[in-house]
Parts: sequence; structure tokens; C-alpha cells
Amino acid sequence: MAVAFCRRARCARCRVFHGRRSRQRSRARGSESTMNIFLIVVSAGALFYTLRRYRKQQHLHRTNRWKKVRDLAWIGALVGCIGFLITGELIALLGAFLFVVLGVGAAHLAQRQDEEVLRAAQAEAEALAASMPGVPPLVVATKRRDYLKMGMLIAAGADLDAWGPDGLNPFAICARQADLQGLRTLLLGDANPDQPVRDGLTALMEAAREDLAAMARILLDAGADPDRGGPRGETALGMAAQEGAFEVAKLLLERGAAPNLPSRDGYMPLMRAADGGHHRVVELLLARGAEVDYKVGEGEVSALMLAVEGGHDQVVELLLKAAETQQVQFTRVPELIDMAEEKGFLAIADQLRLIPEELLYSAPEEEEEMPLEMMNGQGLPKV
Repeated sequence: MAVAFCRRARCARCRVFHGRRSRQRSRARGSESTMNIFLIVVSAGALFYTLRRYRKQQHLHRTNRWKKVRDLAWIGALVGCIGFLITGELIALLGAFLFVVLGVGAAHLAQRQDEEVLRAAQAEAEALAASMPGVPPLVVATKRRDYLKMGMLIAAGADLDAWGPDGLNPFAICARQADLQGLRTLLLGDANPDQPVRDGLTALMEAAREDLAAMARILLDAGADPDRGGPRGETALGMAAQEGAFEVAKLLLERGAAPNLPSRDGYMPLMRAADGGHHRVVELLLARGAEVDYKVGEGEVSALMLAVEGGHDQVVELLLKAAETQQVQFTRVPELIDMAEEKGFLAIADQLRLIPEELLYSAPEEEEEMPLEMMNGQGLPKV
């Protein structure tokens, strides 16, 4: 039996009933508001991604950008329809309709522009091929630094690995000339950032050797491997350390390069930096965990030995401080002192004499072999 409640404001039963209904409606409105905010955020994210993707495709004159816009428009419409089914708000359905109209319209416009770009790219390719017979059009545009034509040719499906008469492809040409805009265009066109460009060395190694931090950043952003080895096992970090390229070395370490990765000859980046006297790079590598006591070969060549031989007093001071912090023991210190005095590096010799005794390695004394007669006298079996 249904119970009828009066609508008088002073009725206790009515106040309880209407208060409960009011709280239920408030909770429902709160959940709907949360869902609406969620849908707005998702739609805004989809729109931002669409515009960002469209801009990237437009930069390269991609021929399939209209498909991306169309697909993302349908995704936005689907989100709007789901929102309408959940909340029942007409604003969500209206948003889905706008996504479809705007997305399909933008896709149609982009498709028409792509057709024009393709026709222009074909004409440019024919013109470039006629100007330099036998040379791929993309190679010609790369050498001329004509980035607009490069993008158009990539959109038309030009071969990114096409070789010119000098045996260089477009990526190698841009890397050797440090053409940053050309590298960006080719990398956005899915060029391999780890391909060799000179004597088996990658573009990242070239950037490290020439101290080109901006070029190294572009390559790393495109996915270049910071620890990739060259023909002799050399790495970009090792080259940067050898040349004293501080900014490139710092960038490589920030992007995950291993500070203790030796080349094929066994030398680590710290040893190369110490050999060249690049104290800023040495300090950077030590701060990132480079091994102070690493030695190579039968001569036990170390970073300290290379620094002493080169007369790099600042590097010697940094290595000694790091060894004291890490409690590393040095070997052959008397020989290093003699070497420094012979070469006239008296300040370095004085630094080496100040090494605490606890950091000097002393080989364990060999026990004297017991004579055979004494061993037999102690009851050991005869030999």
C-alpha cells in the first residue's frame, strides 16, 4: 500500500523523505558532472592529438594524413556516443556530431591537398632528374638544402637510402654537413638514425667527434642508440670524452649511455678523457660512476697513468680525490713519481707523494717455501 506524504514544510515525515530524495538527486548530478568532465578531457585530448599529428604530417607533406584525421574524427564521435549513452546528455551527442562533420571535412580538404602535393612532387622529381642525370632526385634536393622539395619527394615515396655518385645517401649527406633541418626532415620520414655515415661510424658518433650537441640531441630524440659501437668498438661517449665535448658527453649520459663501456682496445671513456686532459669531462664521468681503478693490458695502463704521462695536473687531482672517496688503492705509484720527475712535471710528482698510505697497494709477501728435508722431518710423506 502506497503511503501518501503531504507537502507541508513543517511535516517531519515529509522533510525526511524529501531530504533523502534531494541527496539522491545531488549524488546523481555529481556523478553526471564527473562523467561530463571526463568526456571533455578525453575529447580535448583526442583533438589535441589530432592537431599535433596533422601538423607533423603536414610538415612532411604526407599523403596519408587525411586518413589519420578521418580515423581520429570517428574515434571522437564514438567517445561522444558512449558519453550520451551513459549520461543521457544531448551535449555529448552534439559533440559526436560535430566531431564527424569537422573531421570528415578536414579529411576531405587534406586529401585534396595531398593530391596536389603528389602532382607537384612528381613534377619536381622529373625536373631534378633532368638537371642531374643519374642522380636520385632526393639526393639532389638534399645537397641543395631544399627542404620543401625534400618533404614533397618523401611524400611521393622517394627512396631514403638512394645513393648518389659519391656513395652517400641523403642521411649521410646531412650528417656530414651538420644540416640539422635536413636531418629533421629525413628522421620524420622514418630514416634510420643508427645507419653508418662515414667509415662505419654513425651520425651520433660524428656529432660527438665534432662537438655538435644540437645534432646529437636531434638524433637521440629520434631514437639513436647512445651505446652503439663502431667498427673498432668505439662509442659516441668515448669519442666525446676523447675530444673533450662536454655538452655532448653530458647529453649522452643523461640519455642512458654507459660510462664504463670500453672500446675494443679496452679503453674506457674516462681513460680517453684523462689522456686528453679534459678535466670537465673527467669530473662529469666520475660523478656518473666511472671506475677510477680500471686497468688495461699487461702494463696495467690506468686513467691516472695517462694523466701523469700527459702532465694534466687538474685531471690527476680529480682522480686522486675520487680514489680517496671510493677507497681505491693505486699500484705502481713510485714508478709514476719517477715518470713525472723525468718529464718535468714536478707538481704532479708532489701530488703523488701526498697519497695516503692506505691508498697504496702493497702486494702480499710470499711465504718462503719450506725445504724438502724439513717437510720430511715433520712427518710429511716423502716425495
